[in-house]
Amino acid sequence: MYDSKNSDSARSTRVRNACTALTPSLISEFSAHLIPQDGHSDLSAKRGEVVHTEPLVWAGRDGGVAVQRSPLPLSLANHGCAWREMALGALDKAEISYRVAYNSEHCAGQEAAMLADLAVAPFPASLVQPPLRVLGPENGLPALGDYQIALVRRDGSGPAAEALAEQVVQTFRERR
Repeated sequence: MYDSKNSDSARSTRVRNACTALTPSLISEFSAHLIPQDGHSDLSAKRGEVVHTEPLVWAGRDGGVAVQRSPLPLSLANHGCAWREMALGALDKAEISYRVAYNSEHCAGQEAAMLADLAVAPFPASLVQPPLRVLGPENGLPALGDYQIALVRRDGSGPAAEALAEQVVQTFRERR
């Protein structure tokens, strides 16, 4: 029988023990900003360990009118975000006119524009909660597919980084 409380505690202890002599820093950033570009267009899928896969869907305010506007107003992350690239590629392929109405580095900014019914956005299915709703073909929007999160480990990063990486992998594994 799996005991998440004891398992989480044991992992936290391993991370804490590995980090006692260090002051660790964790950087969460777009792959394009962290990893040299060396010709790969999708770094997360080609490098690292995929720790999470989830459908990316269109989302907007339930009962809202943003999805009916033309050009379609979008709330997106900045350049380098896989969600942005997937959404713009799907709209271009479907020949749907759009305008980028809002840019935000964080999904909370995208969500704020959707809540105010100022735009629609590509969003992970698990984050679409009322008063937002999933939008799709019935709204004239193309499917987006799945996105992935990959953990990229730096060679020679040491026991503290390895302990933290294992914590991240296990946490995503438990959420499946």
